[in-house]
Amino acid sequence: MELKTSEEIKTKLDTLGAKYALSRRHRHPSVAKNIVNKKGSKEIFDLEKTSDQIKKAVEFLSKIISDGHQVLFTTSRKESESALKEVADSISMPFVISRWIGGTLTNPSNIKKRVEQFQKLKKEKSDSSWEEKYTKKECVLFERELNKLAIRFGGLEKMIEMPRALFVIDPQKEKIAVREANIMNIPVVAIGNSDTDLSKIAYPIMTNCNSTKTINYILEMISKTKKK
Repeated sequence: MELKTSEEIKTKLDTLGAKYALSRRHRHPSVAKNIVNKKGSKEIFDLEKTSDQIKKAVEFLSKIISDGHQVLFTTSRKESESALKEVADSISMPFVISRWIGGTLTNPSNIKKRVEQFQKLKKEKSDSSWEEKYTKKECVLFERELNKLAIRFGGLEKMIEMPRALFVIDPQKEKIAVREANIMNIPVVAIGNSDTDLSKIAYPIMTNCNSTKTINYILEMISKTKKK
């Protein structure tokens, strides 16, 4: 995949409102070098640094994916769930949306059991064995359970190995996911705002997390990565 130049990325980011960080009182000390100015109550990100961070992050993810390994994508930000799921599906990567499932990385055997339960119910429904085995009331209850499992575990069906990287939107919001990745020595790639602790992130992308257009732009570049 041929990436755009840092200058092209910077120019695009500027049009999307990517430069707006949080107010000074919310800034984590580790992010200071990424701030260049202030506008009103908000600080301003150095978009040259951000564009370089995007290139490094995408190149890192591309290498993992092209080598046939997996990246786990996650977010619980409602406005980003659909776009993240779409990108993960497009490159056949596992994902967790809505809410991080504790133990996804640190207790994979338990997660595997829940995924298998989801697959079992899905298979029973698809071959119409529900109607043969259960009453209408029981079928309704199983349908509810299946829908619940689909939201929580459906995106993990593709996870066939311990992922080589965790991709997170808003690491401050996804602290548990980041902590688990750190425990398992899995590099974290994160789109984060100025409240991010960079010591926990291997490949940070410092930008305005509230700019859906910025996040979608970054996800679009990631979606162009391909397996060999």
